[in-house]
Amino acid sequence: MFIHPSGELNYNEFLAQSADLSEARTRMSGPSILLLFGTISFFIFARNFYYSIVLLYNSKRKLAGWCCFFQTFPGIVIIVIGLCGILPNGPSCRAVLWPVAIGRIISADAANVLLFTQAYRAHQRSRWLLAAAIIFIAPTPVSVWVIWNYSYITTTAHAGCTLNYPDYLPWLKFGLDTPINIVFSVAFLMVVVRQYRRSGTACWANLARDGFVTMLLVVASNIFCAFGVAFRILGDLSPTLWVSDW
Repeated sequence: MFIHPSGELNYNEFLAQSADLSEARTRMSGPSILLLFGTISFFIFARNFYYSIVLLYNSKRKLAGWCCFFQTFPGIVIIVIGLCGILPNGPSCRAVLWPVAIGRIISADAANVLLFTQAYRAHQRSRWLLAAAIIFIAPTPVSVWVIWNYSYITTTAHAGCTLNYPDYLPWLKFGLDTPINIVFSVAFLMVVVRQYRRSGTACWANLARDGFVTMLLVVASNIFCAFGVAFRILGDLSPTLWVSDW
């Protein structure tokens, strides 16, 4: 892993290296944007975390509650760590971003397990789906391995704490995340549509419609974030799109 010197600085240390007031103002722009983004994200994650706790409390023995919990809890933790970066002795940029990478994998795997279990039960514990789950879910930590070995973390004036990644990383992550969402969502929706055709009840129709819309939104988000990060549409701030895709 390559360690860049600026990645070892926290917000105040980075600001203290300014040569004059003008440079200090410039250096404040990136971290200020991240602070705003982190604050908004915190409230979104806090809301979702609250509902995951309610779900977990009402169904402690069901896997869905735990999956929702592990989707939201890492987000709360990493945002709190990130916001602590503005403290005088706060964590360094690298200490902030590494929990993001690890938390993103935990959250993504929790979502994948949730999708898989719904499809697996709907298809009466199909061995083909179990094999697909192993094939698709097992490689997901590869993106963290690429970040560890081929990326480095820096602090810049226009983006604050940011990740410098190889050009293929966004497409690799897209290839790891999107097929899982499509395969398991389609597998589940096939059963829902089949049940609707048999019974014709409104609840199955609503479930099919909501599931289809959700799948399209998730895939669209994956595509947008992959293109946004790959083509760096936000410059050094582009990696924040991965957090928005959470």
